[in-house]
Amino acid sequence: MAEGWQLYKGKFDTVAMAALLRRLRHAQLQDPGFDPVAAQRLLDDLVPRLRSVGLRFGKLRDITAYLHALAKLRSPAPSGSSASGGGATPGAAPAAAPLSQPDELVLDLALFATRHRTELLHASPQRLATLLWALMRLLPPQLYGSERLQVVLDRVAQASLGRLQNFAPLDLRWAVLAFATFGPHGPSTKAAAPTVTAAAGLAQSGAAGAASTGPVAPEWPRVAGGETAAAAEGAVNVVTRRQSRNARVIKALCDELAARSGNLALPQPEPRDLALAAHALGLAAVTAGGAGPYSTTGGAGAPPALLVKAAVEAARSLPALSGEEAVGLVEALAVWGLRQTALLEALKDAAGRWGEGEQAEALRGRLRAAYARLSADF
Repeated sequence: MAEGWQLYKGKFDTVAMAALLRRLRHAQLQDPGFDPVAAQRLLDDLVPRLRSVGLRFGKLRDITAYLHALAKLRSPAPSGSSASGGGATPGAAPAAAPLSQPDELVLDLALFATRHRTELLHASPQRLATLLWALMRLLPPQLYGSERLQVVLDRVAQASLGRLQNFAPLDLRWAVLAFATFGPHGPSTKAAAPTVTAAAGLAQSGAAGAASTGPVAPEWPRVAGGETAAAAEGAVNVVTRRQSRNARVIKALCDELAARSGNLALPQPEPRDLALAAHALGLAAVTAGGAGPYSTTGGAGAPPALLVKAAVEAARSLPALSGEEAVGLVEALAVWGLRQTALLEALKDAAGRWGEGEQAEALRGRLRAAYARLSADF
């Protein structure tokens, strides 16, 4: 592949480079002799071509395909693949040093891909969700507050809110995870502690989005001189507006999931979709400080319908949830004091099968605290 790239790199466009990455991923999974060092050299060689071609002619479809393929390269090999099963050394190298390209390039590509409003409005929900999924896999936590990333989220939010009914349940899941994971965080807000699960990532950011809501959708963000036009309003105004954006998006996504659950005429969300969204709502209510649509100060306010449906589905199919997701759901129920006996009883039995170790004990400790808030025996 490296020889072919050197011979024909002048003819590669963004789509061809995405296909090259998919071929690289196939070798990563199936070839026991896969060389991650050579693969990283090839990725480094792609960067100048991406900047000269992808950032001049790339469309949303092409750049999304490229970022998706790049994100797949960073994913660990499945346990059943030849590369992971052939020996410890070939499988361990990619995990120790994930294949990557510059984070700034990823941000530039995402910003360039979303520059045209019409193209975003006509893009399929799956393409928008795929772009958000790839950004979650590729960007480190220290870039979650990046102005360029927030502009991308502004654009995707405005292109998505009016047509959530066209999103598949999986697309809704990735969207709510992305908006919750990426903030926004204020200029003086310390970054949340990193976690290794999607449920915890959702919890970190759902809080900021629930601080306020606004009836008016944000204007289409534009880039001028390397900065957004909205930046001139001042950092406080920008953060407030984006908190309002996150609140609207997370609430709309959760309402859509709740409306679909139980409606057999529509594709049904999985228990994991509901649990992750409920966890975001719970953390948002705790950290909103009595403000916003999820305020539960003094125990006032009816719990969102999503919480009840998530608890019912989780009780029916608890093995479909990881321990982190199940605990996050119970913590959300505890915020509203919503006691779901069937789920609590099933989870008591399941917690005993989580095994030993520091992580399992930490989960049981969180679960015990949530049960205490619900006045339930663990």
